[in-house]
Amino acid sequence: TGIYKVEFYATSRRAANQALPYVRYWLQLSTDSGSNYDSVAMGSSQMGTGGDNQECFCCGTAMVDITNVSTMRMRLYVAASTHVRPLYGSSINHTTLTFLKLGDT
Repeated sequence: TGIYKVEFYATSRRAANQALPYVRYWLQLSTDSGSNYDSVAMGSSQMGTGGDNQECFCCGTAMVDITNVSTMRMRLYVAASTHVRPLYGSSINHTTLTFLKLGDT
């Protein structure tokens, strides 16, 4: 438990050759074991028309008071105007979540 600074960095790739008016990532917190989520941070990006496999980047930060580790959950939710996929890999960080404990509750 405690006060945490939570950051996300997300890189997405568009697969189709079409405009991407928006891609948004929400950092979301649940206090009821994942039944309901509230957004605590949001990052947004876009790209115009162009070739396949273009990438865009989003980031966001939130201060979160974790009071019950057995019922609190966090997730990174993505929504986009067309098909995108978050990038990931085993040798480099494309999409990350960082939890930094600042102090006790």
